[in-house]
Amino acid sequence: MVLPGRRKYGDRMQEYKKFYQKFKDKSHLGYPIGHRANYQLADRQPENSLSAIDRCIKCGVLFLEIDLQETKDGYLVLCHDQSIDRMTNRTGKISELSLAEIKKANLYEGDGSSKQLTEQKIPTIDEVLSTFKDKALFNIDKGWEYREKLNYLLKKESAFHQVIVKSAAPLVDVREFLTQAAPDFMYMHKIFNRDLHMISEIIEDLKPQILELSFFADDEELIQPSILDKLRKHANIWVNALNVSRNNGHNDEKSLSNPAEGWGFLLQLQPNYIQTDYAKQYAAIYQKQLKL
Repeated sequence: MVLPGRRKYGDRMQEYKKFYQKFKDKSHLGYPIGHRANYQLADRQPENSLSAIDRCIKCGVLFLEIDLQETKDGYLVLCHDQSIDRMTNRTGKISELSLAEIKKANLYEGDGSSKQLTEQKIPTIDEVLSTFKDKALFNIDKGWEYREKLNYLLKKESAFHQVIVKSAAPLVDVREFLTQAAPDFMYMHKIFNRDLHMISEIIEDLKPQILELSFFADDEELIQPSILDKLRKHANIWVNALNVSRNNGHNDEKSLSNPAEGWGFLLQLQPNYIQTDYAKQYAAIYQKQLKL
């Protein structure tokens, strides 16, 4: 299957404009999010790498989840772990290494388990934004602690329309930051059933562009139609199919053997976005139901 975004490179800025308009209009349905910038786990591109991002964009996935860590000398680099041990042929905690030291390492393929080296290096967020300017939207999963630096960088690069930062931080902390951040800074808040009593406050005070829903049982009030209808009037809805996510087992692993009980269950909640490690397989099965 080929997603709508698959075009020649010269056409991709136009494709992103269309995607971003739908994002603002909250009109996507079930759009797949590339976890750690992966199109599918079988790909050889290293997670959180420039080649993985390029692969996703070429295949039409224009919304990607990435993770950030800060180097000893203050650079923000793409890496899920606090160390480079799992993903590269060198070792060390990122916070104790300079960018120059990190750039000496080469990334392994995929999730690093194969130990097959590539020519890819760990990229900085600056490199990502310059390489893929106006071509994709990046959800920063691990990175709330760098919000001040991101606010400065996105303003400098005129890139607020390409990055949305997630957290489940206390409302008072989020409110304080967003009050002084640039008005175009995009924010995503993670909520649980226990947060229902604060929904109005979250919506009115934080004005998140996305709400990520995390649930433990199918009968939780958070994912019932009346609540979902209320939430989607104010924000895009995001759910996870990742195996590490809760969501009562409606995950990628279940989906590969029984799609209806995995991705199908999540899709019936009518989320705008579903994060998965198997965007290709998911989209191939549910192509006719999705609004991309």
